[in-house]
Amino acid sequence: MYLSFMFFTALLIPIPVMAGLMKKKMSPYRVVVEGAIGGISGALFIMILASAAGHSIFSQFQENIRYMAESLAGDPNVANFLGAELSENQRAELLQQIYEQAAELLPSTIAIFAAAGAYTEYLILSRLIKINGEPAIRMDRFREFNLPRNIVIAWAGLYLLSWLLTNFEALPGQMLAANINTLFDFAFSLQGMSVIFMLCYKRGVPKIIVVIIIIFLLFFGIGKLLLMILGLADVIFRMKQRMR
Repeated sequence: MYLSFMFFTALLIPIPVMAGLMKKKMSPYRVVVEGAIGGISGALFIMILASAAGHSIFSQFQENIRYMAESLAGDPNVANFLGAELSENQRAELLQQIYEQAAELLPSTIAIFAAAGAYTEYLILSRLIKINGEPAIRMDRFREFNLPRNIVIAWAGLYLLSWLLTNFEALPGQMLAANINTLFDFAFSLQGMSVIFMLCYKRGVPKIIVVIIIIFLLFFGIGKLLLMILGLADVIFRMKQRMR
């Protein structure tokens, strides 16, 4: 229940936050970032409330993971997929490890959810809100999306921090590293997608073809890596500026 409230809050809070900031005629992407931060803060507040009430969300997650792993371990299809040589207990342990690794990414999952929700909500709000009789500032085309260069420094600093915590055997070290990687992979992949959109725009390629290309890349590990590297290169060298 609390987990559902967290995602609902991450989706709801950005709306009033962004509506207020849009009246100040701030940059659309800054408004989205502020809205996403509001959504993440709201989700964090729900987590704190749940813990204060004696309902640890991570404990509930662990219990749900154990139940799902035990249920799936007895499924014949899962047994065939994982290998008949494994016992039911071994399958349950393996599935529990997989689910626990996924559960560690809950913070970054909520952050990405809040950011994606805030971006979509801005697109809708910008068509509904008027400031002094004039329409709100519309979001730039996705091909114009640009991360600030100092995000590379932030990425390196946070990664170094997580590396130090892991090597000093601090408990959140590995979890922090996994969430940092997920967040920055997502951010650099978005930048990489914008490069492809810009390149195809300059070549006159229809948008539907560009979308198909990106979806195709996202289905493969090498494709995701290519998007991330392309995005990182664009942040550092500003390749899109040379395409204009």
